[in-house]
Amino acid sequence: MLVRKALSSCIAIGVIALGLVTNGPAAAQTCTTAGSSLTCTNDGTIAGAISILNSANPGITTVTNSGSDGQFFSVSTLNDGSMTATNSGSIGQYFFATTNGNGTTTATNSGSIGQYFFASTSNNGTTTATNGGSVGQYFRVTTGNGATTATNNGSVGQYFSVSTLNNGSTTATNNGNVAQYFQAATNGNGTTTARNTGSVGQYLLVSTNGNGTTTATNTGSVGQYFQVNVTGSGTATAINSGRVFGGVRALGSSSVIGANLSVVNSGLVDSTGLAISFFGAGVISDTLTLLPGSRIIGGINLIGTNDAVVMNAGNQNLTFNTLASATVTGDVPFVVVGNRIASIDPTPLAMQGRALNDFTRDATSAIPQLSGMAPAGGAPLAFAAPDASARIEEVFASIPGLAAYSNEGMVFKNPTVIYGDGSAVWARGFAGSRVQQADGPLLHAANQFYGGMLGGDLRLRPDLRLGAFIGMGNSRSAIDLNFGNSSSDLAFGGVYAQYDAGALFLRAALQGGGSHNFTTRNINDNTVAGGLANANASFNG
Repeated sequence: MLVRKALSSCIAIGVIALGLVTNGPAAAQTCTTAGSSLTCTNDGTIAGAISILNSANPGITTVTNSGSDGQFFSVSTLNDGSMTATNSGSIGQYFFATTNGNGTTTATNSGSIGQYFFASTSNNGTTTATNGGSVGQYFRVTTGNGATTATNNGSVGQYFSVSTLNNGSTTATNNGNVAQYFQAATNGNGTTTARNTGSVGQYLLVSTNGNGTTTATNTGSVGQYFQVNVTGSGTATAINSGRVFGGVRALGSSSVIGANLSVVNSGLVDSTGLAISFFGAGVISDTLTLLPGSRIIGGINLIGTNDAVVMNAGNQNLTFNTLASATVTGDVPFVVVGNRIASIDPTPLAMQGRALNDFTRDATSAIPQLSGMAPAGGAPLAFAAPDASARIEEVFASIPGLAAYSNEGMVFKNPTVIYGDGSAVWARGFAGSRVQQADGPLLHAANQFYGGMLGGDLRLRPDLRLGAFIGMGNSRSAIDLNFGNSSSDLAFGGVYAQYDAGALFLRAALQGGGSHNFTTRNINDNTVAGGLANANASFNG
């Protein structure tokens, strides 16, 4: 069947057995057919429009534009065929890619579109659209009962809208920039999944207008609000680990009983009004889960019946509209007082003992190594470790001096002093660090410490030597997500001894000390400006 269509401002120069190509002069366009398949390409400049229609059944249409099209680029099939349209050039107004039956529509833009990028399948087919370029106004993708998949990696001037008209599935991903809003919807009982890793200027709205499932995840930035809806007895979940300025909302229908609403937050939600809010009298349950990294500025409103709060984030001091009927659980220490929940991060408590063990172990290791059987001449019990720098200097003694280095040896390279009666005085320094990996409710944290000590020993008898030492040091810990830090000033001392009996010997060391500790916790308080409060404490140990 020959299909003809002409534009008043264009000249029809490409008529083929499966469809019609209309364009202006100076076109560099070619079309070929093979059975019901139609393939067209343009790499030139067209002042008017490109309109390609494949009416064969089932038609397979492949169209590519890498040139310039002044008006619109339209590609469609009438029946159950499949269509692939690609633009890597410039389109002045619209890019339409549609399959009007049960086929498949695949559209890709890596170039420039002045106004609209629209891709659709009318019935039970599949629509897949990807924008990696620039779209002036909106990027819209729809289908019937099939599957809709849309991805924006580029720039959209106004809005990015993805929908399934009936009971299909909708998957939408924004990795780029959407100036106004990003919307994804399933208008039946299907599934809606949306993810934003880029930037949305105004709002992210994801909905299931039936009994399906809605899941939306934000790891990027949303300028105004992030909202999930379910109008039937389905499930709506909003997950935020990015930044939302204006609030997170979860809405269920007030006239339909059975919806489940859930908000999971480990990022920033900043609002001058309500930061997190649940709505819907017909909701079976509403659940707020707070994870490490959660920072909320503004009010928190639960529905008031069947509320649940899961407190898995420490250092929180949060005020709600009500907790009267709420169930509060969590894996960190928390307390509920009226309409407030306060929690503590257990990481500093868990790592304090390990940090002290590390410091103590290094202090013990810094005691000079004990000698073996004491000789009759009375050698000291404490020996300095072999002087590594002296050995290195001897190896390289024959090499001429280098102008870049001093000819003098390092001062205090061997701090041990040995006296004629066999007694010795020594000095040592030590330093170390430890990293605690995240484990359950414990966060990733790092500890660094250093110290110095003075000591000496003397020979009481040929088979018995006794020594003592004193020292000071500091230990500092920092916790991920800016949760807080701690610092400890430590003083310590101890004794050590060795008894020799022939081939047998007994060595012993005993040390003790005290610490003065300072801790700082950064606390999320949703009622104060900026959402952050600071708590300081000091104690001795």
